[in-house]
Amino acid sequence: MDKLRVNKQRQPTGFSGFAWALGLFCLPSILWPLALLISPFVSDNPNLDTITISWFSTILWIYPVVLLTIAVVLNKLRRRSIQAAWLLLILAFIGFYGFTAYLISRVWL
Repeated sequence: MDKLRVNKQRQPTGFSGFAWALGLFCLPSILWPLALLISPFVSDNPNLDTITISWFSTILWIYPVVLLTIAVVLNKLRRRSIQAAWLLLILAFIGFYGFTAYLISRVWL
């Protein structure tokens, strides 16, 4: 009888750099309960108009869903094109944190 040879592929033993970068990208999602807690008090700021209050409160409620959706899409893209996934992850970092800095400067400064 011939025995079939099974070539075992080497399994990853730890997290890749991309997985760490995705984790760092999604880290603000753990602050979601705090965002839910402060979102009703955004309307108390006298310097904001009603449109800004509405947008800011909405963003505080949905930003974790957006971050996690981007992370899932980038993880699936990584299987096909590692360079494209890295590039889009860097752009997502810049976009998210740039937008966050803009919102903070507009509301609290």
